[in-house]
Amino acid sequence: MSVGISPKLPVAVSKAEGCIGLNKTLAENTKQNLKNLLLTNPGERVMNPDFGVGVRTFLFENESHRVVAELENRITTQIDTYMPAVVIRHLSVYIEEHVLNIRLSYNIEGILSDDILNLSLDVNSVR
Repeated sequence: MSVGISPKLPVAVSKAEGCIGLNKTLAENTKQNLKNLLLTNPGERVMNPDFGVGVRTFLFENESHRVVAELENRITTQIDTYMPAVVIRHLSVYIEEHVLNIRLSYNIEGILSDDILNLSLDVNSVR
């Protein structure tokens, strides 16, 4: 039997372990939680309607400083609210040819862990 912090998403059976795949470190679990926070639309999470950045809603926006600033602000606010142990080191958001790119460099307070989350969504990813 394998010990872990949480199931890896999407849930699948790990052939190596013979059970569902598990996140085994805080760094792994935090990265998964950050990705879920970014991809969840506000109102989508039961009993917590304010949770989520909803990055997919920005996919069809024309790139402008206003759109990028709004998305960066939502990401920062959501992380501060729902994942306060995550310290943002650098956040880069840009949209080009209907591809939304987010690069988030962060640190987790209390453990020596620096990591980068790269997320790219294109128009075809919402269908």
